[in-house]
This record gives sequence, C-alpha cells and structure tokens, in this order.
Amino acid sequence: MDESEADLRIGAYVDSSNLNALHTFLESIRGEINRSEFSKDLQSVDFSYALGVNKSPMNDKVLANETMNSISGIYGKHNVLPMFGVAPGSFGDDFVFFQKQVPGVYYFLGGSNYEKGIIAMPHTPNFEVDEECIRIGVTYFSSMILERLNN
Repeated sequence: MDESEADLRIGAYVDSSNLNALHTFLESIRGEINRSEFSKDLQSVDFSYALGVNKSPMNDKVLANETMNSISGIYGKHNVLPMFGVAPGSFGDDFVFFQKQVPGVYYFLGGSNYEKGIIAMPHTPNFEVDEECIRIGVTYFSSMILERLNN
C-alpha cells in the first residue's frame, strides 16, 4: 500500500460522570478536527456510545454525602477523600448494574502500605494488599451502617 492509500484511524474511550459534558466534549472533538489542517482529508468522525448504558458507577448524591459525613464524623474528615469524575478502571464493574436498581455509593478503599512496601495496584501480576486495610474498611463501613440504622 502506498502512502496515498493509507488510512489513519484513531480510537479512544471517553466517559464522563456528566452526560451533558460528554456530549459537549464529543462535539468539541468534531469541531477541532474540522478546523484543523487535516479537515480536507477527513473521511468521517463517528462516535459510538449509548446513553443510559453507563459503564462507570454513578453515585447517588444524597446517599454519598450522608455516608461520607457519617464516616468522617466518626473517624475524622482526613479519612474520607471525595473523588469526582469517572472511576478509573471500573468500566464494566457489576456495581453499575446494582445502582440501576438501588441507589448506591461506590467507594475506593486503599490497599497500600508504603511502610511495608505494599503497593496495591489491582489487575496487575504482582497485586498485593495490606490485610490491615480490609479490617479498617470493615470497621468504617460497619460503623457507618450502624449509625444509619440508629438514626
């Protein structure tokens, strides 16, 4: 194949916790391509996505605030760090399907302990987790559940 017959195809996965922002972003990409020096050679720009088939967890805002306030009220604000945006590496997590039926909150529980040389990175060949983190997580979440049941 000579250079004039070569096609350049670019693919990317794009997700957002805000579907309106996702629409805006996709149109922005199309606009940038159309304004570029390559616009005359552009054959097509296609987006494949389905609204409502979100593969990232979408936390219930009220429940997220209530549970974070509960845990931070018991164990201190420094122990609960809010995160915003798309949960990295959670694409296809079954929790997404549970959230379609029942409001829920997706939490990240750290598993690393740098003093012990344990760096928890899921889905890697050398994955390791500090077992103490699991005990702490069970303590925090069971305390939060008890507080919610008592109130």
